Amino acid sequence: MKFMDYICDCCELITVELLDRIEEAKAHCESLGVGVYSDELAIHILKRKPLRPYVERARIISSIKNVDFVFKVNDENNIVVNNEEFYNNNTSPKKYKIGYAPGTYDLLHQGHLEHLSEAASQCEILVVGINDDELVYSYKHKNPYMPTKIRAEIISKLRIVDAVFIANTLERGAANEWIIQKFGHPIDAVFIGSDWMNKDLHNPENFKIIFTDRDPEKMKTRSSTYYRDQISKLS
Repeated sequence: MKFMDYICDCCELITVELLDRIEEAKAHCESLGVGVYSDELAIHILKRKPLRPYVERARIISSIKNVDFVFKVNDENNIVVNNEEFYNNNTSPKKYKIGYAPGTYDLLHQGHLEHLSEAASQCEILVVGINDDELVYSYKHKNPYMPTKIRAEIISKLRIVDAVFIANTLERGAANEWIIQKFGHPIDAVFIGSDWMNKDLHNPENFKIIFTDRDPEKMKTRSSTYYRDQISKLS
């Protein structure tokens, strides 16, 4: 087994194929780096501006399990490996035992990562609820870009996520029962983006709700809807 190896990619979108490449490479080395193409190199290769800037692409990749370090690639023919340490592990005491963060999580982006990182900073165990396709359609009136199984697999690869639950209702009773069976402890807090603050939270169990900040201005370029629109313009 090699001590260190690396793969390079634009990392424009997190796909199952990219996750498989990472997992396969990690199986043959102790330390795996991912080289993320700079904005200039991505433009050269893609013949267009990438959907996300380098910093966002690198931060998302650094949050993936099996990725030990991330570095910038400026020239695909001259790879220089430098550990840029985008990911910092928070070891401070946690307020809650188990946190639950339900949502769609389509086209994983920095807004999702900020939301889940805030949740993970407050709980020892973070379970993410992936709303299935039918549930998403019932309240968004459109299908997610990525199907349930793919969204769940991608989120499960985040190092800050301990488990994933597929939800078919906005109420959290079934998720709580599943979490009790798996971890022997109920949900202590439910983490939801502040864009849901004035909506029906479907909370008959009266779980403690913690809203993470979703700045409306930032959401204009950090939302699944934004990236869906950008992808549609490429076709």
